[in-house]
Amino acid sequence: MIQKNNAMNFEENQPSKPFWEMTVEERDALAQKAIDDAKERMHQNGVAYVEIVDGKQHLRHPDGSLTPIEESES
Repeated sequence: MIQKNNAMNFEENQPSKPFWEMTVEERDALAQKAIDDAKERMHQNGVAYVEIVDGKQHLRHPDGSLTPIEESES
């Protein structure tokens, strides 16, 4: 299914207008789409990414599970 929003033309995978002509909301939507795509690619490749939950860092694994990251004392 092809999603549409004001900031991105997903059929061509290109911004529908120049970045500097976009509203803040359109730029935010474009950035969020890039983040979501990156997370999806990481999980497709079996890589966990860091996520903040209740102010603490966790690894979000491809299976959806969370593992807390131990903070080292320096």
